Amino acid sequence: MGEERDLKVFVGPYAHSESDEYPLVIVKDGVIGVENGKIIFVDTRQNLDSLKTKHNFGRESVYNLGHSEFLMPGFVDVHVHAVLCMKTGMTVIGQEKELRECLKKYTHSTEINFKDPTLAKSCYMDIVKATLSCGTTTASYYASVYSESCEILADVCEELGQRALIGKICMNMASPDTKAEDQILENTPECLIMTEQFVRNMHDRKSKLLQPIITPKSSLTCTEELLQGLGQIAQKHGIHIQSHICESEEENNRILDLFPQYKSYIEIYQKSGLFTNKSIMAHCIHVTDSDIQILRDSGTSVAHCPTSNILYETGLCPVRKIMSVGIKVGLGTNVSGAFSTSMLQAMRHAILTSKIIRISNFSNKPLTYEDSFYLATLGGAEALSKGKEIGNFVIGKSFDALRINVSSIGSPLSFLNRETIKEKIQKFIMLGNQQNIIEVYVEGRKVNHFHGHRFCRFL
Repeated sequence: MGEERDLKVFVGPYAHSESDEYPLVIVKDGVIGVENGKIIFVDTRQNLDSLKTKHNFGRESVYNLGHSEFLMPGFVDVHVHAVLCMKTGMTVIGQEKELRECLKKYTHSTEINFKDPTLAKSCYMDIVKATLSCGTTTASYYASVYSESCEILADVCEELGQRALIGKICMNMASPDTKAEDQILENTPECLIMTEQFVRNMHDRKSKLLQPIITPKSSLTCTEELLQGLGQIAQKHGIHIQSHICESEEENNRILDLFPQYKSYIEIYQKSGLFTNKSIMAHCIHVTDSDIQILRDSGTSVAHCPTSNILYETGLCPVRKIMSVGIKVGLGTNVSGAFSTSMLQAMRHAILTSKIIRISNFSNKPLTYEDSFYLATLGGAEALSKGKEIGNFVIGKSFDALRINVSSIGSPLSFLNRETIKEKIQKFIMLGNQQNIIEVYVEGRKVNHFHGHRFCRFL
């Protein structure tokens, strides 16, 4: 007998984005065929019989979605601090001038604990399980200064089945107002050697799910020599880059004090070779028109983290303005700078942020719930330069997907049973939670599920 065929055919409603111009496209009677983790056909129910003949499958491969269910792409969280997950809910102080105090009190003291591999694995298990349960199928992680700890995060993501970009945090300079002994600092040659070795180790895994990402923490903690060295490693290996820039006005001013030879925060990264079409920079709140032009021309993307921006009162990211010039934008939860691993929360806060911006100038167009859907799925995939691999339901892409049940056990949603599928999706975005996320698929593999209604497997 031959090997059992790994084919699943999902029948029922699905929603996805086609582009930022078509952020929410709904197919009521869809059919999606998945084999060996890849989407092999996308069609409609009326063609199911001909699809069975063409692709040689029977009803045992068919999964019918229930009346209250739909499929959507998995969430892409473009900014997560894995080391700080255990401090979620504790790091919020609430004033821009005290952001650095939070870093001193919680961040640096927590990071040093991840030298312990047992503790590191336990915490990483928690954050990956938490993000998966919230529907995050792809995450871009800021891991640890310690290479061994970063490898452990890679092991955990591979074991639990989450797609991830994993960055070894790089810093060789104490941030202003922080004593060197209160931070984990590497000397420049050591940091560059360990970073490149981590990149090689990640590539040696030959994993479908994992990639390294160069991760200078910020210009407040990295010398010019280190930034340039990291840019060279990224160019040499053709890999991704992530960091923080222009989060607050105070930060911008402090950066210029540290680097008086540059005109702006943005210019430091640009001249260091850290802006490429595989770069994603968090925050980008206090940016000028010339800054935005540099980001656009270099192909650099933006990680919008609305929850933490509001909590720390650092400012409001002008997402519409940034997107209008062609810069790719994705959403980040930024835990533990924010209080939730849920991308649904980030979506809602992105909408609210844009509406607050509109209050100051009603000519500004706010984000809609459809826009937030795009930013959390295809937008995030494109921001991570993975739009050809994941983000929506297109033939040839990986099947990273969520099965949503708006009437699941424990659901916070209520209905009159007259709502359209679009209205159900809107309610899920604005009111739903992880109880509505019944199943999570990464590369076609079910990686998490909640007890509740099961698929009706047969027609």
